[in-house]
Amino acid sequence: MKVSNVWIITESNYLHTWLCELVKYLEREGFRVFLVTLQKQGAIHKEFIDSSSIFAWSVYNDFLQILKFARLVIQNRDTALFALGHRSICFAMFMKVLTKASLTICFVQQARYFELMKLSKSKNTRLRGTFHEAISRFYLQKSDYIQSVSLETTEKLHYIGRRRNIIEIPLGVSDSFFLDPIANRVDNVDFSKAVFPYILSIGRLAPEKNHQHTILVFNDFIKTNPTYHLIIAGDGSQKVALQNLIDKMGLASRVHLIGFVTNLFDLIDNSSLFVHSSYTEGYASVQMEVRLRNKPIVSTPTGVALDMERLQDPLVKIVRSLDTTESVNVWVEMIAQKASGNWSKPRYIYLDHSSSRVFMALSSHFKRATTNT
Repeated sequence: MKVSNVWIITESNYLHTWLCELVKYLEREGFRVFLVTLQKQGAIHKEFIDSSSIFAWSVYNDFLQILKFARLVIQNRDTALFALGHRSICFAMFMKVLTKASLTICFVQQARYFELMKLSKSKNTRLRGTFHEAISRFYLQKSDYIQSVSLETTEKLHYIGRRRNIIEIPLGVSDSFFLDPIANRVDNVDFSKAVFPYILSIGRLAPEKNHQHTILVFNDFIKTNPTYHLIIAGDGSQKVALQNLIDKMGLASRVHLIGFVTNLFDLIDNSSLFVHSSYTEGYASVQMEVRLRNKPIVSTPTGVALDMERLQDPLVKIVRSLDTTESVNVWVEMIAQKASGNWSKPRYIYLDHSSSRVFMALSSHFKRATTNT
C-alpha cells in the first residue's frame, strides 16, 4: 500500500489546537506526517517531539537541517508540502523550488493586512507593508494550490488575478459547537446573572479590529436604547487608546474592556447581539462560534461572515458603510429579531465548518495532491 507524505510547515510560537488535531487526523488516515517548525522550542514542536509516528523537528537558523529537510523531500515520492503563516509560506516556497514538491498554502492570515499596513501614518510601516505585500502576491501566484478559508480570502485571490486551484475549505470550528446543548461554561468571568442587556464584541485590541467604530456606534445606539452596555473581550496594543476614547466620550460606566477570556460560552449566551467591525479577517472563527450559539451577528464584510451572507442566514447582517446611523438601525433590527423569537437553526447549515468535515476535505485534497507529484 502506497504511503503519502505530508510535510506541514508552520511557525510554532503557540499551540495551535486546530493544527494539532489536523496532524493527528492525517496520521489516522494513513499519511506519514512530517511537522517542520520555524521556532526552535515552539509549543507545537514540543507537542509532537516525542511522538513515535509523527516526525517533528525545527529548522530554526540551522542550514544543515534545511538541507536535510530538502533531501528527505526529494527522496520521498508522493509528497505534499502544506504551509501556514507568512514566514512559513516564504520558507515553503524556497523548498518547493529546491524539491519540485507540490505546495498547498493555507491562506489563513488576514486577507488585507499588508494593504492596511501601506495606509499607515508611519513611513516604516508603509515600506514594510509594500515589501510583504509584494512577497505575498508572489507566493499566492506561484503555489500549486491555495486553501481559501473564507469568501473574503477568495475575493482577495481573485482581486490579484489568482483563480486556478483554489480549494475552498474553511478553517472550521470544533465539532463540540455542533452539539446541543454544550455543557462548557466560562471559567474566569460570569455574565449569566448580568443585570443589564449587552452588546458583545470579541477580538484583539489591535488597529485592524476597528473597535473604535463599535464604540462610536454604541454611543449613538444608547441614545434610544439606554439600558444597554457594550462588552469588548480581548487584549492588545490599543487597550490604553480605547480606554481613553471611552473615558473621553463619558462611557466608562457603559463600555467594559474585560481583557482576555479563556472560555467564551457564557459570555456569548447571555449577550443580545454580537458585533464585529474588523477591517479584514482570514476566517474569524469567533463569528462561526457565536452563530452556532444561535446569536445574531452584525459584521463588516470580512471573514466567514461573508460566507454566512452568501448562505442567506437571516441572523447575519453585513454593514458595508461606516455610517453610524446605518449601523445603529441594523443593531436595532437584529435585536428585535431576537426579541420576537425569529431564530434560524444554523447547525445544519454550517456542517461543512465542523472540524471533522474540514479535516476530511483536506485529507482528500492531500491524496490528490500527492498522486499528481
